[in-house]
Amino acid sequence: MNIKPSGQLVLVRVDKAPEKSSGGIVLPQDVRERDARTSVRGTLAAVGPKAWQNPVDEGVPRAQVGDTVLFAKYAGVEVDADSADVFYRLMTDEDILGTDNQTE
Repeated sequence: MNIKPSGQLVLVRVDKAPEKSSGGIVLPQDVRERDARTSVRGTLAAVGPKAWQNPVDEGVPRAQVGDTVLFAKYAGVEVDADSADVFYRLMTDEDILGTDNQTE
């Protein structure tokens, strides 16, 4: 993916939805796609040159490329990816609500 966000935009790779439910039932592809599209967690893939440059942030980024971030459910615009099972969202830096430091 060669998308470079401009201005204060950031590109987030949305986490994949699980293939099985907590009870072990295999979820159909359309259900997994729907869940991925409404996900609120992803990996920061790229950052625009003016992201986090407003006075509130004092120029200190809230997240770095590669961090797991949390964002609003319907934030940003979905961007077509090279693969059918990978989803990206292009959103403003203010749509990033926080980071998830949990290690798996």
